[in-house]
Amino acid sequence: ADPYTVHEMDDQWYGRGACDMKAGVVAIIAAARAVRGLGLAKPFAVHTVIG
Repeated sequence: ADPYTVHEMDDQWYGRGACDMKAGVVAIIAAARAVRGLGLAKPFAVHTVIG
């Protein structure tokens, strides 16, 4: 199956973004929480590319 095409099966959507992005997003959230917990938080922005 084409990994760049979304496929629907049993009311679930499957595609490259459905599995490849979760770990990266979780890592960003965990890192931001750790920095904030240490009191080192500075204003920052997170940018992602979807497409």
